[in-house]
Amino acid sequence: MKLEDVKKIVVIGSGAMGNGIAQICATAGMKAVMVDIKQEFVDKGMATVNKSLDVMVSKGKITAEKKAEVIGNLSTSLSNTGAVKDAQVVIEAVPVLCRDAFSGIQAAMK
Repeated sequence: MKLEDVKKIVVIGSGAMGNGIAQICATAGMKAVMVDIKQEFVDKGMATVNKSLDVMVSKGKITAEKKAEVIGNLSTSLSNTGAVKDAQVVIEAVPVLCRDAFSGIQAAMK
């Protein structure tokens, strides 16, 4: 698989690492889905991305239009198996990964 073949990535975890990874992928033009176990966690992850992008806009690093494009490339989910459908890449970014965290993901990606 080539980088240009990656259209959708899923990041398991929306904390500091997860939302940063999702933001970078979305900025690069990929669809990025942040997955976590609670709505409040994904909401906080999206708020962090928004704040980061606002700083970039205020410093002239990106335009407001680019920020809107990045936000449009991001989505959230509370379902591992639902999120990975049609994904080419899954990235784990949770502090402690239980053995069952990836249960069903491989089957759902096929």
